[in-house]
Amino acid sequence: SNIYPTQDGQWVVIGANADGPFERLCGAMGEPELGRDPRFAGHEARGRHQQLLDERIAGWTRSLPLPDIVTLLGEAGVPAGPVNTAREVAADPHFRERGTVVEVDGADGPLLMQGVVPTLTAAPGAVRWPGAALGAHTEEVLRETLGLDAAAIAELAGRGVVGLGEAPC
Repeated sequence: SNIYPTQDGQWVVIGANADGPFERLCGAMGEPELGRDPRFAGHEARGRHQQLLDERIAGWTRSLPLPDIVTLLGEAGVPAGPVNTAREVAADPHFRERGTVVEVDGADGPLLMQGVVPTLTAAPGAVRWPGAALGAHTEEVLRETLGLDAAAIAELAGRGVVGLGEAPC
């Protein structure tokens, strides 16, 4: 199991560390003999030869675009999927429906955040607030952690080194 580059500049995560999925991965790659290679027979053996195996798998994934890899591996019964950017996760309705991404009222309006994971039926949890405004605790941290006095803090704020209150840094 690892992430691998694709022909179209994307990344795919493949979860084939157990014997069955590994053999199906090898078949999907067009290299069924790889699944019978003694160097890769069993989880521990694959771990000992992980670099070699990852190079071989990455050579295959680099030859195909992401959608083709996901389709081929899905048909073969090998867990695989795209590695999403934060922007892609935030825009994906599936993640919102699952509660992986939630919208919370923030100081400057609605804010997308990671939801509570895992979601439990009896105690699903919820994000109640997005946290303090940027800079809300700056003075307290500078005073209590660094031992700065009010004059030193004001001097840093005046130079734009730190932001105080709701003023961004």
